[in-house]
Amino acid sequence: MCVPDALSWGAYGLVIGDGALMGYGLTLSTCTAIVLFRLWWTTGLVIIPGRAPFGRASALDGEPTAAVVALERQRDQLVDEAVVGEP
Repeated sequence: MCVPDALSWGAYGLVIGDGALMGYGLTLSTCTAIVLFRLWWTTGLVIIPGRAPFGRASALDGEPTAAVVALERQRDQLVDEAVVGEP
């Protein structure tokens, strides 16, 4: 929703020569790009046909790294502790 808004107002600002509208379009586009990048970076799901999705991988064969596996175990442990309420 933000991308069309930023593009339309930014383009309109270019047409009429309004610096404020051009700045609005640039600012909103930049913020949108940052948010989308952060969503991609933090979720980082890699989906390979024929395999279950898993966290960000470093190899082209789709095997998760040892760090990813350790983080997933730690996350699962924290979730279990939060659900049960006991460490």
